[in-house]
Amino acid sequence: PVRSGERVTSLSKRDSAFIVETDDSRLEADNVVVAMSSWQIPRLPGFAQDLRPEIKQLHTTDYQNPSQLQEGPVLVVGAGNSGAEIALDVVATHETMVAGPDTGHVPFRVEGRVGRLLVPVVRFIFHRVLTMSNPIVRRRMPKMIASGEPLVRTKPRDLVEAGIERMPRVVGVEDGWPMLEDGRVIHPANVIWCIGFEPGFNWIDLPVFEAG
Repeated sequence: PVRSGERVTSLSKRDSAFIVETDDSRLEADNVVVAMSSWQIPRLPGFAQDLRPEIKQLHTTDYQNPSQLQEGPVLVVGAGNSGAEIALDVVATHETMVAGPDTGHVPFRVEGRVGRLLVPVVRFIFHRVLTMSNPIVRRRMPKMIASGEPLVRTKPRDLVEAGIERMPRVVGVEDGWPMLEDGRVIHPANVIWCIGFEPGFNWIDLPVFEAG
């Protein structure tokens, strides 16, 4: 039976049975499949709370359009797909900066003629060849996750042509203002965090996340 709209709050094991606690019930099962997305908890650096209270802060998951922002410069933290696309969205109304390392980019326009020819090939490679069953992919996956995904729809030159300023990584706070990797301190009125999500598996009380 399917139970829709019921949130699981914990998963543990007692003897040979898995115990699943929900908001309204308690279930026991011989097997459990966790089929949730890993994009559960917005990721924020610990120093985000040290920014000045007058700085408007948003995470990717909360951003909808530039009307949410206050007047003044916008710092987009994260140079991946979300960061690049949000920066292009706000640059028409705000001075915009993007902080973060270059994650690379797809070397053709996916919506163009070349893209229509190559995207099916690329999709086949990623879905059929570059899977976790491939030992090379398993070894390189931690580095791939840490460096971020390459830009797909946007290109670095799109940011340059739009007048968006590229900056190094944000590494901390000085006097309530974001501090960059090169020691510079900048003074944005808005910060949009585009640095991903945490898996949010803290409700699973099982020894399945140990490093190995």
